[in-house]
Amino acid sequence: MDIQRPPDGRTKLFSNVHVDAVPLGSAVTVTQHECCVVVKGGQPVGKLDAGRWALDPGGVPFLQGCVEPGNHLGTLDLVFITTIHVQGTQFGGRLGRMLERESGASAQVMATGVYTIKVSDPFAVARSAASSPDSDAFLRNVSARLVKAAQGTLQRGFANGQLTFDRIDQQIFEFTPKIVAATSAQLTSEGVQLAEIERIAVHLQDQQPGQPAAAGSAPVAQPAPGPMPAPAPAAPPEKKKGKSKVALIGCIVAVVLGLPILVLLLAGLAGAVYWFLG
Repeated sequence: MDIQRPPDGRTKLFSNVHVDAVPLGSAVTVTQHECCVVVKGGQPVGKLDAGRWALDPGGVPFLQGCVEPGNHLGTLDLVFITTIHVQGTQFGGRLGRMLERESGASAQVMATGVYTIKVSDPFAVARSAASSPDSDAFLRNVSARLVKAAQGTLQRGFANGQLTFDRIDQQIFEFTPKIVAATSAQLTSEGVQLAEIERIAVHLQDQQPGQPAAAGSAPVAQPAPGPMPAPAPAAPPEKKKGKSKVALIGCIVAVVLGLPILVLLLAGLAGAVYWFLG
């Protein structure tokens, strides 16, 4: 038996070849830029690098525990894993509605792009491949992790004012390394790492204007609608002008009544002066 990676799987991240009752001495061909992880019972038992191998404990010591009665190795999963960067995987998805800090405007944000991935732990990938041998499904999971990391990264960028809707096409490239790091942190247990985002584009939909907030201030809560308050009671009419009119009339009366008396006093004073001088 000669076991090798299927031709239609050579461009994929991994290909799983499931074989029942593998005879001792079966040949395995591992080509350049790949390795083959031998999995038995869902657990990796060893790794074969590029070359041609005979599945026999004499040449491959880690198979010693795999030999079963009947002179065969039992059921094995041979997972062929690409060891170089795998380019050209697409991703995309909605990131939700985001709020621009300075203007208060909001928009539905989407991100699409292409990324490069690399296997960092072949055994972890092999465990996943043995239970779910679909390489495309594995990459869809990676793409979903990338979209989630992009969502959190861009939300923080808009919240702290580092991102704006009118310049997001240029600003996104400054945030790409942050998205790569956040995605790789989520993929550690999967045995892969995001090498780079080759291309990324951000799309805005359903933009809505908002009320700009003052720099460094929190949004002001608007009061809940309710009944209009009762008007304040009218102030009592002023009496100042009326008092002024009464005072003026009193002065006029006093002058009119006192004028004859003043004339008599002046006449008497003049007579006294005339008598004294004469």
